Amino acid sequence: MITSSGIFLTLHFSYFFIHCSISGFITGTHTPERCPVGTYSNSTSLTNSTECDLCEAGYACETTGLTEPDTDCVEGYYCPEGKL
Repeated sequence: MITSSGIFLTLHFSYFFIHCSISGFITGTHTPERCPVGTYSNSTSLTNSTECDLCEAGYACETTGLTEPDTDCVEGYYCPEGKL
């Protein structure tokens, strides 16, 4: 079961709480996922990828699971919001 705060609960003799890491969310398949390429988040317990922030214009978010944009846009390239 997934709670409204994105905490996954499972019953196996007792309840276990799995808190999603920063820049991650738990899907309906109960699998922890990372914010996708082009996004980032410094929040915990997200419930889906739409809660991840779009990478800011002028930056590139080239990997999954970022807590902030990781790369300045290279000179001569156009880096719009939410893109690589």
